[in-house]
Amino acid sequence: MKTKHSNVKEVPSEDICITCITDYLWKQGKHVHCFNKTEHDVKWVAELLTELHPASTRTKRSAPRRCRRKEYRMLTDNEREDYHRAVNLMKKDTSIWPNRYDGFVIFHSGMSGKSAHRGPNFYGWHRILLIMYEYSLRKLVPGVCLPYWDSTLDSAMSTMPENSIIWSKHFMGNGDGQVQTGPFRRWMNIDGSPLMRNIGSTGQLLTKRTVLNILSKRYNHQICEPSQNVLHSLEGLHDQVHMWIGGKMFDIATSPMDPIFFMHHAFIDCLWEIFRKQQIGYKIDPNKDYPTTGDLLQHPDRPMDNLPPIPGFGKLRNKDGYLSYWTDKFYFYDPPPTCSFPTLDCGSKWLECDTRRKICVSKSNQALSFQYPTFNSFNPWDFYLKRGKRDTYKVLLGKLGEQESPEQSQKSYEKVKLNVPKEVALGSPIQNAFEIDCVQDIRAWAFMAIKVIHLRPQEVKMSAHIIENGKIQDTDMYNESNYRSLKTHIKPGSPAMYDTCMEDNSGAFRINLVSRGLSYNGWYEDYVMVDNRLPISSHVGYIAFKKPGPNDTEPVTAFISASDTCGRMCKPKCLKKGSGSKPTYVSCDGVINATAQSPLMYGETYGDAAGDIWDFSDPMVPVSKENGIFMIFYCDYSDSWPWESCNKS
Repeated sequence: MKTKHSNVKEVPSEDICITCITDYLWKQGKHVHCFNKTEHDVKWVAELLTELHPASTRTKRSAPRRCRRKEYRMLTDNEREDYHRAVNLMKKDTSIWPNRYDGFVIFHSGMSGKSAHRGPNFYGWHRILLIMYEYSLRKLVPGVCLPYWDSTLDSAMSTMPENSIIWSKHFMGNGDGQVQTGPFRRWMNIDGSPLMRNIGSTGQLLTKRTVLNILSKRYNHQICEPSQNVLHSLEGLHDQVHMWIGGKMFDIATSPMDPIFFMHHAFIDCLWEIFRKQQIGYKIDPNKDYPTTGDLLQHPDRPMDNLPPIPGFGKLRNKDGYLSYWTDKFYFYDPPPTCSFPTLDCGSKWLECDTRRKICVSKSNQALSFQYPTFNSFNPWDFYLKRGKRDTYKVLLGKLGEQESPEQSQKSYEKVKLNVPKEVALGSPIQNAFEIDCVQDIRAWAFMAIKVIHLRPQEVKMSAHIIENGKIQDTDMYNESNYRSLKTHIKPGSPAMYDTCMEDNSGAFRINLVSRGLSYNGWYEDYVMVDNRLPISSHVGYIAFKKPGPNDTEPVTAFISASDTCGRMCKPKCLKKGSGSKPTYVSCDGVINATAQSPLMYGETYGDAAGDIWDFSDPMVPVSKENGIFMIFYCDYSDSWPWESCNKS
């Protein structure tokens, strides 16, 4: 149990939730293989592996020079354009079905979903996938190398990371809804759906602190799943970024449909390579440090799934992904961008040095377009309120390809503590794919009203003060501690939140709603806006799940969750059966079992669900009928886990 080894005041509860539900869905959820490999696909991958294997004549004699993998924003304009061109050429190459790019999407599905995730094989299997992808790009555009996307450069921005230059026409294109700008605009996926994203809706990007948590360990078993502490699992942190990007990246099975998948995984591989270099300094052989977990799919000698046998050699084994051969022969990493006195240059026009923290951060799309003042000349404190614990920032220095002793490695970080104000954006409406088991159709979805009861978090301070006898007081008028009738009932605690947590001065605040299919493959996202000024308030939103059919023999099962943008989960409460006109709610786990039998606790359409909670019989004013809502989420910010069973000793 993850919560048993974690403190609610140190680990954001959404971290726990994302890790656990991802683990469950990979291992026990319904897996629908929308597309099967063809003979041509298998032959193509076999040829790639043969050319890349040590026994290959091509590898020995005419393999291209080792690739130098740079951070995406460190590429020259020509290098970046060549990379984009190579990816698009691969998408257009239909010499295999459906095309060479989507061939990699197919090879990331199937059995590899279970054997290449949730365990130590995650790192090695994806390393080989990236090498094959990069090698295929170089065949189309010689000299191209796979860049990596260092998302810590975005999470550390003084503005919202959603405004990063990454999400501009110069790089990945827009991140809100269908991708209609940039080099991959109007891409269509293998399943016929458009490429979509919903950046920032849930999850979080990697931060300097989370990276340091990983690099403070020595052995792979300390950073692999199954991990007792989610902050020490590099794969778990990688999951968070998938959720943050949303769209096809939200479902790890479909995530390679978005080209940013490969650059995100290249950064995970880059961090793993730093980790491996540190192991050498600790006199640990990274070639042999393959952990055993008891999971047969992750066994070191088990053949890798979805990778065909190599003629004259056989199949690669899970532990073969840990060999230094791959980096010695095919690629190495440039270090992440840094800056320090007296040189305050990050080496790229797309990055700037934050002189207060002495770290490089991404430039924003807005700053480039309108030449806004930079962080150093503009004080966002005048307009925005930042909340949250102080973050510890450390900066990677030194070349990653060089061997360092542990002592040198520890010195290659610089520690700076600073509260960083952030610009606030409340986001855009969520673009859902309405996909269930490979089919996109809103008519297959049912909708249910969700009520959110929200307490004001403890750390919130508003600028509307009480005035008594002509004197302004320090406290704000909304604070429950000012009122005897409220403070005895409202006692928020201080559960852990994301490093990047922030709020808007107006009090507007997002609570994200997510449903994930357990008996089907599909998910749905939405949110409600709450008012952080108020000591207590309630709000209604809507969530969707697979519509039950009249002939279904089993109920439709889905897991529903709610969390704020700071990564704090809300507690699910379900309507007690037979509670009558005065509804009674009891703690539940957020799982629903829906059938087509009356009484329905959902609507056939969004309109039905919205209309069901209102009485329009009075022509003068509609009257709320919220008493019939089946599920409530209570955001009480208490110092306990949102799942009741996890709080039992």
